[in-house]
Amino acid sequence: TFIDRDVFGYYLTGNEVWIEVMFIRSGNMEDVASYHFSTNYNAMEEVFRSFLSQFYSQTRFIPAEIIIPVESADSRLLEEWLAEKKGKKVVVINPKRGDKVRLVEMAQKNAENAYRVSQTHAGDLTRTLMTLKETLKLKHIPERIECFDISNIFGKHAVGSMITFEQGKPNKSRYKRFRIK
Repeated sequence: TFIDRDVFGYYLTGNEVWIEVMFIRSGNMEDVASYHFSTNYNAMEEVFRSFLSQFYSQTRFIPAEIIIPVESADSRLLEEWLAEKKGKKVVVINPKRGDKVRLVEMAQKNAENAYRVSQTHAGDLTRTLMTLKETLKLKHIPERIECFDISNIFGKHAVGSMITFEQGKPNKSRYKRFRIK
């Protein structure tokens, strides 16, 4: 069936989790997003409860189906909250068999791959930061880098954006946007 769904997968190692989201629209995979963060939660159910409430609290498209890789005692509450935001019924599913299980498995594999890629690039990142230190003649390797961009929309509205890198990796929680008068 050609239905809009978001499919979630995760990979947990130590106290770090990688979450992968596959955005399926009208039966086609339109996009994929990766998230990585440290967690002190014991149960993945708690991690997902917190993650999903933050993920959908921003103004974003809410599909008819949300497929998650963990059992959730709160799935009914989540369905009600999302249906209220969407204005239509939303189903939260933790599949046990069939095509939806295969979708979750694919998201899980993608999350594991995101973890593996992050490990591969750790050495490259150190070399890049060292090169930046030498090129800019800095005393220390930069721990935090903030980049600004000022854009004019239709020549009238100036908007500033700031992105932040910490230890060479983007920290999206520190991104900011400014309206400039």
